[in-house]
Amino acid sequence: MTTLISKGEKQRRNTHYQRKKRGSVTWEEHVEEKKEKLAQLEEIMEKTPKSSNKEIAKQMGVSAKTIQRLKKQI
Repeated sequence: MTTLISKGEKQRRNTHYQRKKRGSVTWEEHVEEKKEKLAQLEEIMEKTPKSSNKEIAKQMGVSAKTIQRLKKQI
């Protein structure tokens, strides 16, 4: 009996299945969420420019390290 699909194709299909099962988002959705977080950060920084990363992180519901990374992108 011959193999109908290659090992690589089987792995690609399994990877796609596992990502879908975990609820992974598409790249476009990821980029859109990131843009929204950057916009939210800019808005908070305009309102309260002297806020610490920790305070901003609490408001946004993310970690202080995430705030540091987002600030580098602004």
